Amino acid sequence: MKEWLKDWKGTNIEINDLTGYYLDKIEEEFSVDRKTAKKYFCEAFSRNLIVAEVDNMLKYLHEEEEL
Repeated sequence: MKEWLKDWKGTNIEINDLTGYYLDKIEEEFSVDRKTAKKYFCEAFSRNLIVAEVDNMLKYLHEEEEL
């Protein structure tokens, strides 16, 4: 089993915790409400840099599976 797989269970709780962490961070850094923080999060996540990083990670995972 891949080492990083042991770190995550893939649950909705993990997704919510990670998303919540970044929403909290946005709220604090920009002094905005939760709805605005969600809009900032969506904008940030959809930016080319983030999308490219996710695509690179998926490519890496596919290559790792082939080994």
